[in-house]
Amino acid sequence: MQIHRKQVPTSKLVERVLQRRDELQRCATAGPASPSTRADIDAALTSVGALLTGDLAQLPSTVKGALARWLESNRYLGVRADGAAAVGPALPLSPKPDEVTVAAATPPPTA
Repeated sequence: MQIHRKQVPTSKLVERVLQRRDELQRCATAGPASPSTRADIDAALTSVGALLTGDLAQLPSTVKGALARWLESNRYLGVRADGAAAVGPALPLSPKPDEVTVAAATPPPTA
């Protein structure tokens, strides 16, 4: 099932939240899941639905903060214990720019 959205200029945060919401919706409808996992997915979908109302192109900072917290707290929801996603890929961890610089400047360990 494909969801069609109006083309509204949105921030990357909103795009990531919408992507994660779609992944969780697929997890909720596909494959066997434990009752507690299914309840957690339903709760996450319900809570994000309330945040994604109004003008998504001009979100207040409080809503942006709530979306970022939702995204972080539901990052591993629907991922199996062996690390495989139940349905589709989980969101990749994105390194901070200063972490990439530090990692590149650190010399390799010597034996």
